[in-house]
Amino acid sequence: MLVDQNRAVALTYRGIDEAMPWQGLMDQLAQSIASYSATLQVFSPRHPGYYVVTSNRLSYRRPEWLQLAVHLSRDIFPQDHEPRSIDELMSREQYQSTEIYREYLYPERLHYLLVHEVYSDENLCIRIAADRRLEQGPYGEVDKHLLAQLSPHLIEAARLRLRLQDQQARIEMLESSLSNMGVGVLSLGTTGEVLEGNEQAQRLLQQHGQLKVRNQRLCIEAARGRRLRDVLNDFLKQTGGEPPEAVNIHVEGLGNAADLQLVVKPLCKTSVGAVAGTVAKVFINEVGARRPGLDPSRLQEMFSLTDREADLAVLVAEGCSPPEAAERLGVSINTVKTHLRGIYDKLGVRRLAKVATILNSSMVAMV
Repeated sequence: MLVDQNRAVALTYRGIDEAMPWQGLMDQLAQSIASYSATLQVFSPRHPGYYVVTSNRLSYRRPEWLQLAVHLSRDIFPQDHEPRSIDELMSREQYQSTEIYREYLYPERLHYLLVHEVYSDENLCIRIAADRRLEQGPYGEVDKHLLAQLSPHLIEAARLRLRLQDQQARIEMLESSLSNMGVGVLSLGTTGEVLEGNEQAQRLLQQHGQLKVRNQRLCIEAARGRRLRDVLNDFLKQTGGEPPEAVNIHVEGLGNAADLQLVVKPLCKTSVGAVAGTVAKVFINEVGARRPGLDPSRLQEMFSLTDREADLAVLVAEGCSPPEAAERLGVSINTVKTHLRGIYDKLGVRRLAKVATILNSSMVAMV
């Protein structure tokens, strides 16, 4: 039992970033307590979009099964956070009249059920259920003990996964915003390999002949290339303490290409990116390049503008007067004035200059 327990604890923390979270744990648990199936539910009552259902059975990967598992498990879990066999919670007659028994357990010839509400509060709920067929016999104290010993580790792992997901969402939002503002971002791994990049980084790599990714490594086709290699080597050699500061590297453009400014920023050991194996970020900026214009569809989302109002708003941000905007849109000046009134109402302003100021703000460019 100790071997099973130690392996289950290891799989609990390993399961945080599995493609199917805690799949390995459920496979091991079903084997350790001799169950037909073992199922884990991890969800956030406050955030309905976060719900993980994992089982050793492939049937649980079907969308209809996920919905069924969520629906049928609402009323059978004890509130004292102790593992319980179903016979401790209700009579056999009551059990056999429940929807979960009729809909799932009986058709599969499953007779015994072990349930454990590991943890619950307004932010997080964790539940484990396991079942056995008649020939496998009822659950005993040894099975309950394994679940109880696993509980604190599963709580910590679930909390960590929620935090990491929240932090990863923030990172993705930031890198998307930087891409909208014309800044490329690359993530570098522990051996200097390029792990991923935002859309702007991919575009810059395609357009600038001197900046390349070869054999998964970022390189510069110029004298500055040695500088980049030296900088990355310094970062990768860091085994403890504070990493070196961010380093600026200038890359001269070829032909009509703009010069590039590279800022290489190492991550400390406790950074969020370090969890995914990222040791440094490379920010790429075109020196003096014209930034992308405003996207009308983005303005529609942000300010609830109509199609025509959004098109006019882009021209206002570019400095067009109402008569110029009317000419470019091919509409009358009165139509422009009507759309402007709608823009004023939705932005809460009354002057054209104020509209342009708001639309050209960095916040609009970021999102």
